[in-house]
Amino acid sequence: MQLSDAHVLVTGASRGIGAEVAREAARRGARLTLVARSAAPLEALAAQTGGRALPADLGDRDTRRGLIARAQAEQGPVDVLVNVASLDAAGSFLTLSADDLEELLTVNLTAGAELTRQVLPDMVARGEGHVVVFSSGFSTVVAPGLAAYCASKGGLSQLAGVLRTELKGSGVGLTLVEPGPVRTGMYADIQAEPLSGAALRRLVRLRLTREVEPQEVARATCDQIEAGGPHVVVPRRNTPFMLFTWAPRWMSEVVLTGLARR
Repeated sequence: MQLSDAHVLVTGASRGIGAEVAREAARRGARLTLVARSAAPLEALAAQTGGRALPADLGDRDTRRGLIARAQAEQGPVDVLVNVASLDAAGSFLTLSADDLEELLTVNLTAGAELTRQVLPDMVARGEGHVVVFSSGFSTVVAPGLAAYCASKGGLSQLAGVLRTELKGSGVGLTLVEPGPVRTGMYADIQAEPLSGAALRRLVRLRLTREVEPQEVARATCDQIEAGGPHVVVPRRNTPFMLFTWAPRWMSEVVLTGLARR
């Protein structure tokens, strides 16, 4: 899927990885719809990239309903959906409130799944399109202080694996992104929390991962969209540690290849 003149919708676009994916896609000629809760930075990025700002609270069910249709009414069919929006809620699970838990699972898992559900029928009907699911290395790593976050990312990675099997032969691609620690505001929050901060520092000290810049993740993601690649792992040193989780998914895809799509 070439990004030049493609309509790319990016969630979580007001900051961090989402903003850098938007900038990188714009450099490659994409037409952007930018989605996030914070209207002011979203409008600023839209002015910078020539995109359209679509402020939306993805934690709100009524706001999510019909969001893809609203984006398509302005700029035509969505060619690439990039689900980046995420919350962390770092801290002990024992101190997490019911409201914070529900909000995190809604924004991190439900919203991305719902927008993907909205966009796929049109993509499949056209026989082209691409969906990017932003998960995390924490889909595999058990990190104290990030129980809800890890659970949500594990769900996203599993969702991506199943969808890739269902979409075989449809002309629609899917890329799962599972980055390590990325220097963003969210990462600073995770570092500042005693439990999750200690876990991250230990992983880095043992050289099981390293800190990366959001621009590096954005470039790798856009490269794989254009190449039709299934997976992005940044940094690559995370790969051996995560193979234990990937292996069953890969085996399932091989075993189930050839089943008729519904």
